[in-house]
Amino acid sequence: MLRKMRLLVILTIIMGMLALPGVCMAEATTTTANTQLSMAQAYDMALKNSNTIKQDELSVQISEEMKKFRDERVLFTPFAASSPAADAAYTAAVSASISQQMAGKTKTADEDKLFVDVVTEYTDLLAAQEDYAYNQKAIKYAENKWKADSLSYALGLASLVQRNQAEAAYKSAKAAYELSKLGLEKAYQDFNYLVGLNRDARPILTEKPSYSKYEVANLDNAISRAMDQHPTLWNLGQQVNLARINTNLVDVNSGSLKASMLDYEKTQLTASNAVKQTENGLRSLYNGLQQLEETYVTLEQQLKIYQETEKNKKAMYELGMLTKNDYDYAQLDTLKALKALNSTTYRHEIMKINFEKPWTYSSAGSASASSAQ
Repeated sequence: MLRKMRLLVILTIIMGMLALPGVCMAEATTTTANTQLSMAQAYDMALKNSNTIKQDELSVQISEEMKKFRDERVLFTPFAASSPAADAAYTAAVSASISQQMAGKTKTADEDKLFVDVVTEYTDLLAAQEDYAYNQKAIKYAENKWKADSLSYALGLASLVQRNQAEAAYKSAKAAYELSKLGLEKAYQDFNYLVGLNRDARPILTEKPSYSKYEVANLDNAISRAMDQHPTLWNLGQQVNLARINTNLVDVNSGSLKASMLDYEKTQLTASNAVKQTENGLRSLYNGLQQLEETYVTLEQQLKIYQETEKNKKAMYELGMLTKNDYDYAQLDTLKALKALNSTTYRHEIMKINFEKPWTYSSAGSASASSAQ
């Protein structure tokens, strides 16, 4: 009786903690505009800021108390139908044990998902910064060209069509610049919210993922390793075991045996289907990784071509054989190619994690919600 009262008190306290504003609402961390953050530092901040992780920690404590409570009520381990009370106590203890293990696995899985969220928001911010920097140069180039073509038109050296095209290009560049400015603001807000910084903070990101081809010696083995660690698949397998235990403990003369056997069959089908879907998803994800790597090689070659062109035009500009606008345009081509290559690197980095830890796959792109849950 005392044990039960203690359990109820603990559960009441924990649930009360969950209801407190300090637990349910993440508090923004005060920071300066020049705060420097590596990806690891951002992840540590996100862990401290995530209410999902806090709730997982409490769920682990609850499940441990429930397991102790249920284990104390098991008098013996039935291998066939015995008394209803003994059978119920045993299955409740098995279920509590599964829940306790699953709580730990859920916490680990949520930490992995949060890491993917951090990588996603971190690299999204890097990409937004690169896009804004590119559009700053692009609008300056477009404005200079428009002014130059307008002057040429006034002097009779350019057609009206040429002048109007330059004006349209400037307006388009201006719209793209404003859009990139908004994109950068959103990227800062999403990142700050995830790691618990003030909305107006402008942290300096000190790390940029580098590209490395994803090598898999044996695809089947790699998929098996990923699936063996999958918490959802593990839980489904345990539900099959629990359904089997329930079936074994049903009295053969009772009318519930057939229903118990059907439930066992249903849980087997559910688990089997989940395994097949996960395997197919991993194979598709790996194919996507290979395609992205081919894209990277193409973009890398394009960048080299643009860099060589820029180098040549720089020399021509310094010799007075090329206008500054023409040289600026070559620089823009290089920046645009580099931006595309970096974007591919960022996506490749996230997909590698998704393949090794498939339970994080649905997490990518949903970072803004994770710290508020």
